[in-house]
Amino acid sequence: MTTATTATFGRPVDLFSRVSTLRMPEIIVDQIKELIRTGTLSAGDRLPNERKMCASFGVSRVTMREALRVLTSTGLVTSRVGAHGGTFISEPSVESMGASLADLLTLSPVTPDEVAEARGAIESAAAALIAQRATEDDITELERFVVAESAAIERGIQCSALTTAFHRHLALCAHNPVLTLFICGLEDQGPDSLRAMAPDETRERLENRSDLVAAIRERDVAAIVQVMQRESRSASS
Repeated sequence: MTTATTATFGRPVDLFSRVSTLRMPEIIVDQIKELIRTGTLSAGDRLPNERKMCASFGVSRVTMREALRVLTSTGLVTSRVGAHGGTFISEPSVESMGASLADLLTLSPVTPDEVAEARGAIESAAAALIAQRATEDDITELERFVVAESAAIERGIQCSALTTAFHRHLALCAHNPVLTLFICGLEDQGPDSLRAMAPDETRERLENRSDLVAAIRERDVAAIVQVMQRESRSASS
């Protein structure tokens, strides 16, 4: 918790604006989001206790708890128990942001084919970064997924979970948290939303991924894009 924030929380009425409309929880959420955006509140900062927050906003405990519930569900704050507990501003994470994007997609009228097409387009755009930044450990991990998927296919197992894991790690190879956010958000719609594939189609996708890993190891951007586009067409056909 920063010194500046601690000092500010000594004067809570100056930090928050009183709320007096029917949309009280939403307005409280918006105020706290704005404080995070402007840097007034930072990851790890502890919010005042419930009584002080209610006094600052001029709302009831029921309203305050609803606002905190919304902030918690979106991953902006976390609650801790114990002597050093309280409500804290969360550290941003790919998992929480990706989950939020996945929730939006789940509620939208999109198809698995459209998700696969979008993922392929984003991954193709990331090809240069992947070729440049993928580490030896990254490539070894991708190879491990290909081997595991090959073994699953030999046993006749549908391997959508491995497909998801492969693409998640592929996103990490770009070492860009924004790209990772979007790709993982798309993957969070699966694996249940992904359509089942015939054995021949599954093997074709596996061959594509094997070719992709080889292209990444060679740092061949054109080959990476070509394989990604091939897989995207295969997924949406």
